[in-house]
Amino acid sequence: MIKKQKTYKNLPLEVGKTYKTKICHTWTFTITDIQETPYRQIEGYYNDEKDWICTLREERIIPDTIEDGEIEVCGHCGTII
Repeated sequence: MIKKQKTYKNLPLEVGKTYKTKICHTWTFTITDIQETPYRQIEGYYNDEKDWICTLREERIIPDTIEDGEIEVCGHCGTII
């Protein structure tokens, strides 16, 4: 049986936007600055604590996504056809 599965694409991070974190899903992180270092260092604050500016790596933020298309997969094992 062939099933269709949606694929998603991550949108780039934006300054001034609030994102959920991978540390704890109830925490939010608002970006104030993105520094282009070898690993892209991001500055901002957690949960509207504007006095507590800290840095975070890009891998710790859950970016917004958009639907990119569909792929066909096997309904039993999940391999791409």
